[in-house]
Amino acid sequence: MSETMKQAFGLVRRPWGVFYLKHKITGEQKSLKTSDKSEAQRILQAHNESECQPHFNLSLARVYLNGADSKLATRTWQEVMENIVAKKTNETRRRWEVAIKDRYFDCLRNLRVAESGGGGRILRLRI
Repeated sequence: MSETMKQAFGLVRRPWGVFYLKHKITGEQKSLKTSDKSEAQRILQAHNESECQPHFNLSLARVYLNGADSKLATRTWQEVMENIVAKKTNETRRRWEVAIKDRYFDCLRNLRVAESGGGGRILRLRI
């Protein structure tokens, strides 16, 4: 396997000190929004690993997310919806309370957020 295949991404440091991730084949660049070299190298390593081991990505993401939020593994979408409602007030709260009772949400109420393909996404309701 060629080096390009093993390492799809490289680092570029701009004159103002910010590191960018550069795709070695397409040339596409993305700001890492950091001037810290060790942090940039960790992000680079994660991108390269995810490129060569895509099946490993979900497992690794769960490890990081569980470290940030220990309840993530068990939280359901119903809990997420209830949490959103609890933060609303007055008429907005009433509309949210009505909206989350809609039968269209029945299919996801008991799904765990981390395992439903929605982990990390924000539940958006148009009300």
